[in-house]
Amino acid sequence: MTQTVTPTAPTITELFARAVDRWADRTAFQVGDGDGWQAITFAEYGAVVRAVAGGLAAEGFAADEFGAIICSNRPEWHEADCGLVNCPIHPTNAPSQVAYILTHSEAVVVFVEDEVQRAKVEAVRADCPALRRCVVIDDSTGAGDDFYLTWSELARRGDEHLAAHPQDYDDRRGAAGPDDLLAVTYTSGTTGPPKGTMLSHHNAVFTLAALDQVMSASREDRKLSFLPLSHVAERASNPQRHVTSRCTPRPPRALQRPLDPAHPTRLALGRRPAGRVHPAAQPAAPRHLNTARLTAGLRPPPGRRTRPNPRRRLRRLHLPYRLGHRRPRHARRPRDPSIPPRPNARASAPNTNRRSGHPDILGLLEAHVAAVNAELSTVEQVKTFRVLPQDFDVASGTITPTLKIKRAPILDRYADLVEQMYS
Repeated sequence: MTQTVTPTAPTITELFARAVDRWADRTAFQVGDGDGWQAITFAEYGAVVRAVAGGLAAEGFAADEFGAIICSNRPEWHEADCGLVNCPIHPTNAPSQVAYILTHSEAVVVFVEDEVQRAKVEAVRADCPALRRCVVIDDSTGAGDDFYLTWSELARRGDEHLAAHPQDYDDRRGAAGPDDLLAVTYTSGTTGPPKGTMLSHHNAVFTLAALDQVMSASREDRKLSFLPLSHVAERASNPQRHVTSRCTPRPPRALQRPLDPAHPTRLALGRRPAGRVHPAAQPAAPRHLNTARLTAGLRPPPGRRTRPNPRRRLRRLHLPYRLGHRRPRHARRPRDPSIPPRPNARASAPNTNRRSGHPDILGLLEAHVAAVNAELSTVEQVKTFRVLPQDFDVASGTITPTLKIKRAPILDRYADLVEQMYS
């Protein structure tokens, strides 16, 4: 039977305004502060959104201009999201990846979480001609020159602007239509440069209405926010959906700890995080949390590889390699092209090379790896490597006569080294 999906509001901005008016005293967020959870009501949430939107207006930014957010899961991400056409950037991205999205989207303002993210913007600032302002959420971070503005200062300017122009926020909010852009979400770039996917207000409200038909939530439900908000799945399941279902997002730093302090009743999990949920999560969960959903349907199909391909990562480094373990980032020493190969090298005794640990060789490799890592996001980077003292060859049993890697013998031989690298 076909079900009809009818959005409850024409735009996300209207949906948010209704939530603030209807549930002003109810909790919108609960944020972990180390000792417990600090509650933020919808009224408080709405007040900050007004101030930030007013601040953007005071700085001369139009409501339909593009902006970006480089930040982990925290309330300020949601609050900034309501004031611009958002082009979110993963906080793990390298400076060159940040520059690509800022330039391609022609973002005029970018919100960054802290000094780490501010440094990325500073490194590529000259390459982003449309970028006019960077707002630093962490007020303890040095703002630098006039290009930078702290979060609290932006909110202060917004309050002043709305005091002088009280109707401005409602006018900007009401100007959005169903077919207007809400966000541009960029792909990860696995098949080439990231591509911007344009999402309209109608896309969002229709998706939320459809989700409510299959994942309806009560006003007592609490949603744990840990998937990156820069990913469209978390935005659909969490920061936008809670304004209709009244779920309470609780953003932790990781799931590798008991969930009992958060008391979530709902989780949205991808494939790989499901295997890293703390063992105490299920016993600590409330009875009405369907814990079967934590793992159901999350196992990969038979024969599918779920680990990164180490060869692909090493090829990006332009390094010769031999693979000694399924985990990535294992590189052998490069062969010196000026030294001719030994006769019958593959059939002879293992070729031990005392130069493998020479500081000059290690220094060259470290410099090359560091240079390539600078162009990669955190999750793509080579974290560590070791140079082996001898080649893989047939005589030692580490490769086959057709020069294929024999994983088990290599892992047995270098088990201590592998354990050292990952300990």
